[in-house]
Amino acid sequence: MQHAILLVGHGTRNSVGQEQFLHLAEQLRAAVAPTPVEVAYIELQAPLIADALLDLHRQGCAKIILAPALLFAAGHAKQDIPAAVAAAQKLAPQLIVEIAEPLGCHPALLQLAAYRYSDARDGQDVETPLPGSPSSIALVLIGRGSSDPTAIVHCQEFAGLLAEQVNCQNFFTGFIAIAKPSLAEALEQAAASGAQQIIVQPHLLFSGEMLDSTAVAVAQARRKHPQLAWQQSDSLGADLGDPQGIAADYLVRAMLDRIKT
Repeated sequence: MQHAILLVGHGTRNSVGQEQFLHLAEQLRAAVAPTPVEVAYIELQAPLIADALLDLHRQGCAKIILAPALLFAAGHAKQDIPAAVAAAQKLAPQLIVEIAEPLGCHPALLQLAAYRYSDARDGQDVETPLPGSPSSIALVLIGRGSSDPTAIVHCQEFAGLLAEQVNCQNFFTGFIAIAKPSLAEALEQAAASGAQQIIVQPHLLFSGEMLDSTAVAVAQARRKHPQLAWQQSDSLGADLGDPQGIAADYLVRAMLDRIKT
């Protein structure tokens, strides 16, 4: 085994999110076979990145492509992952590790997000003309949040590209932690926009605490503004593991572009 791919997730204690990530690994493994694909985590779950790299090296792997299952380049991509790679290479100096870019605004990710939006809105495919005036609908894209300004700008860019793709004139971006506007502030901005229908889209790959926090905030907004129609979309990878699901195709396509396999 001279070459392998290490798919890296954030890590979560949520069992559904854990399964979704492993299903993504299975689909990527099938797409690149016979190249081996192993998994590792930044935190909360084992194996951690450095341990997984060293284990692959002990198996005879000389080069590893590290593929982050992350949306944007923030602290994890810029600091934690390179630090873990450096720690592994300190113990195995001859090991070659190439770190792929996060998924970012990849076209396949935008297409998947557009499907999640349309499913939440009315269950129609994005190619089907949407009824009603675009100005009567507001999109609220919710990101994790970061202290890295570049990641915030990229999340806002994604929101704008998604709004353009689904023909939604009103769009807002909010963040669950650290960054502004907060999740609650973004929901209030949408409620005051004049839109009658508000689609809240958690820009998250997998299930977990962040998704649960969004659901709580949307429920609170619905109680505060009962005259508005509130819908929350699924996470991007919500149907990973479902034979009829669409997420695997889009996510694997984006991942393959990032690792250039």
